[in-house]
Amino acid sequence: MKAEEKPITEIITDAKIYEIPRYQRPYAWDEENAMALLQDTWDAFKDSPNREYFIGALITIEKQPNERFEIVDGQQRLTTLTLIFTALRNLLPTESQKTELQKRLMPKNVFTGAAESPRLIVRNQDRAFFQEYILRSDPQEPPLEISESQRRLHNNMRRIQTWLHDGERNPHLGLYTNFLLTMVYAVFVKANDFTSAYRLFNVLNARGKPLSNGDLLKNKLFDLCANDATELDLVEDYWSDIEDLIPTDRLDNFLSHYRTSEKAAKTDRNLFEEYSALLEKATDSASQFALRLKTQAEHYASLLDPDHKNLTTRKAFVALSRVPHDDWLPPALAFLRSNSADSDLQIFAQLLENVTYTMWILGYSRARRNTHYYTIVDSVKKGVPLRDIATTLAKTFPSSLLRDALNSDVYGQSYAMPILLRLEEEAQDGSVIKTFAARNTIEHILPQTITDSYWTSRFTKEQHKQWVHRIGNLTLLSGKKNSGVSNSPFPAKVIYYNKKLGKVAFDLTKEVTELQDWTVQEAEKRQKSLIDRAITHWSLEAGA
Repeated sequence: MKAEEKPITEIITDAKIYEIPRYQRPYAWDEENAMALLQDTWDAFKDSPNREYFIGALITIEKQPNERFEIVDGQQRLTTLTLIFTALRNLLPTESQKTELQKRLMPKNVFTGAAESPRLIVRNQDRAFFQEYILRSDPQEPPLEISESQRRLHNNMRRIQTWLHDGERNPHLGLYTNFLLTMVYAVFVKANDFTSAYRLFNVLNARGKPLSNGDLLKNKLFDLCANDATELDLVEDYWSDIEDLIPTDRLDNFLSHYRTSEKAAKTDRNLFEEYSALLEKATDSASQFALRLKTQAEHYASLLDPDHKNLTTRKAFVALSRVPHDDWLPPALAFLRSNSADSDLQIFAQLLENVTYTMWILGYSRARRNTHYYTIVDSVKKGVPLRDIATTLAKTFPSSLLRDALNSDVYGQSYAMPILLRLEEEAQDGSVIKTFAARNTIEHILPQTITDSYWTSRFTKEQHKQWVHRIGNLTLLSGKKNSGVSNSPFPAKVIYYNKKLGKVAFDLTKEVTELQDWTVQEAEKRQKSLIDRAITHWSLEAGA
């Protein structure tokens, strides 16, 4: 292994080729990351054009001596530097300057004029896009349907070029290019293999994003089939599909939930180590293992963006998406792995929603609720009938617990809005699903502060304290609240509610507008009605 400080001119040259290997993640830097590198180097150039500027490490495996290198760490920086040089090539005023940079990007054969291989060879999935829409001197607008990494490449390139083309910067682009090439340095590391290269990550990684558990798992799969070209291509294709399904920043989250759906227990070691153990025990090939992951990635994506044909199932998963944690995902993944019938999925989705909302309303800690989720995963894996699972949960969570919790103050709790939205959805029949796109707010029918005689004549101070934050006194409105109406008498509020309902028709609020008066008796009736509906919907005893 050898590490040297080198200027960019010795790294990005027409004599070296860098290849991003199969196991690397897609290009992941967003515009903020790319602009940070551009802005930092520009500021360094303007402040001290003759002072060296260091941008971190580039860790490689030398494939051909001093000629071809595999990028282990530094893909994001090297790719973004390539985007910066490409933008500069397009903007520099003279042909000689453009030609010099072209040689460092994708040189042309001087005899035929044909473009040769790029100096940076990106992943297979992005290679044609990179050459056609980024490196060409006259790139066209890309098609609408492109991958997330391709969108990032194009957006970053466009943003960089727009920024550099600014009238104040444009006259200095030649000197800035020279600064990038001669005064910007990186530690260039040449390793003999992946293991020794990875050992340096935590020490030498600066701007780049270290490899995630997903990256390491992908590399492990590639290693397992390194000598089988057919297997290697299959693993690459399946993993590419996974990356298309799941954003890079959520991949480890998916792998963690998938692992829990397999083991029905909390993690007892590093996630990559657990997957390594799974692979060692696996009786199928690397490609079959990757295919199973892809199938579960499809399920994971469908759970995060529910679009099920069965409306009851879709409503349940939409309701689950409003929960502030995603610990319910492993049971759902476990069920989807072994059950495909829509009718069974509908029953299970409702069961999962019921237990999740019940534990949320009861204030269960993560450890406590995961104990129950692990039990569900284990039962699903053993093929326990859904009715038996429901019976067990009903004994643990009797409806009386839920009723008592809902009879206390609801406003201010994290579940207040989700409960009201779910009751609103259930006010419709099974053939209707509502999408709440507008900004919605919780309205107190009896105001939080009462000064008007209408309210003081109907509610004592004790009654006001008792009822103001309970679910029976809460309803839904769209858009921002009108503070001028909040404390108005009930008849004025009804007029305001009807005006708001012209934008978003909430059935819960329509019911309120049909009343003539708002008294303790009306609050009591609505409290009982809403809680009865909640118990009917979320009671685990109903499915037992």
